[in-house]
Amino acid sequence: MKQLPKLVAFDVDGTLVGRDLAISEGVRAAVARMQDAGVAGCLVTGRMYRATVPFARDLEFDAPVICYQGAAIIDPTTDDVLSHTALDNALVREIVGIAEQGKMHLQLYRNDEYYCEARNRFSDLYASLSEAQPVVVASLREAFAYSPATKAVIVADEPDARRYDEALRARFEDRANVTRSLPEFVEILDLAVDKGAALRFVAERLGVEIERTVATNSASSRMRSSPTWRTTGSSRRSSDTFSRDDAVKNRRSRRSPVERIRPFWMPIALCTALAIGLLVVGLAWPGFQPKHVSVSGNHRVSRHEILVRAAIAPHESIWLQNTGEMASRIAAIPFVGTASVHRLPPATIAIVVEERIPFAVLRAGGEAGLVDRALRVLSPPPADSSLPVFVIAAGPLLDDGTFVKARDAIALRDDYDAIVAAKIAPAQLAFDRYGGLVVTLHNGLRLLLGSERDLAQKVALVNPILSQVVGKERRVAAIDLRAPATPVIVYR
Repeated sequence: MKQLPKLVAFDVDGTLVGRDLAISEGVRAAVARMQDAGVAGCLVTGRMYRATVPFARDLEFDAPVICYQGAAIIDPTTDDVLSHTALDNALVREIVGIAEQGKMHLQLYRNDEYYCEARNRFSDLYASLSEAQPVVVASLREAFAYSPATKAVIVADEPDARRYDEALRARFEDRANVTRSLPEFVEILDLAVDKGAALRFVAERLGVEIERTVATNSASSRMRSSPTWRTTGSSRRSSDTFSRDDAVKNRRSRRSPVERIRPFWMPIALCTALAIGLLVVGLAWPGFQPKHVSVSGNHRVSRHEILVRAAIAPHESIWLQNTGEMASRIAAIPFVGTASVHRLPPATIAIVVEERIPFAVLRAGGEAGLVDRALRVLSPPPADSSLPVFVIAAGPLLDDGTFVKARDAIALRDDYDAIVAAKIAPAQLAFDRYGGLVVTLHNGLRLLLGSERDLAQKVALVNPILSQVVGKERRVAAIDLRAPATPVIVYR
């Protein structure tokens, strides 16, 4: 008897949503029937995490989200990164060089943000589909001088994208994965990135047998190692037996590596001991003691604070100092997002940091803190801050450097993105005592939005309503959109 699957993997673009980014009622009904039958769902996509997680939360999928074509796996209930496979820096720099030479629009991804050198129609296309805005930098080459990237994306008109895809596949044939997620997007990822392997990781984490895991057509079409759920047991056993017999024959006919080198073990041991001795003497040479330390990428954090955290030993060789621990200590500074420490022979240490960007002021009871998009507390808020304010119930500690995991804080951040996408600039977001969303604009006008389920439909009504009441003698105090079919205007 055929068993029901326990886990279904959905792609987002082209499966759950079209270019309008709306989940149809038919899809919602199908997902609801699946969940009623006890089948879990997860998302498998090339999108960024923050452009994917709203769909997971809307459909009440608690399974880890597979994003960036499988390069990152993130728990949507905590935002914890469970797995991350990035392009190494050498490949990143090579890709930047190719884009510069070909005058391509390149986007590089790091820490769930994407970076480009200019806003143009290509960046606007990507932003409209991802509902996320880019970080514009003067030079990708400088911004990623020492850093890996989760992935690289070239955005172009479809004919150009097809041509770039063919050229990049030939160039990176055995060094990186090149794929087209949409006709205009050419994506480059680490060679180890594979949606199928990522799906197996999620299935194992959920305790689901891979044979009872199913990927929708759009998701499975880009899996290099998708599970074969229709393979019969007898054919599998036959294949296993053939492999074991061959292995036994091979072992009997070949000498082991140990047997091959046994006659030479004494010279090898002497050469190894000599090499180790020379290496130890060389590493201790005084010429390798750090004489110069460069710090780049810092604007808010002082050079002095970074050097204090790095704790570089002045009389110890740069090769004997643990640069990984230095980077970890620097990254513990609240305003530092990433830190890397590099040895530049003979006597220089280069420290590169990427600072976190203040995103909002979070208030919880009597406490307040300046936070970035990941809801890491950076510092107490400045008195003259113009950033949006998120108000939640008392509970989470807002100590500098902590990540706020409160569901209300995460929900307000996601709601803020949806509201800004509708060209509305909120000054404050909060939930009322019934859990309804209340947004205050900079002019003091309040939007009573209620449940978040129909948020996009509700905020789409705000600007048309405001355009009709502007100039009236009576000032508007609030717009009640809790029932979007019958909006109510409250005058002062």
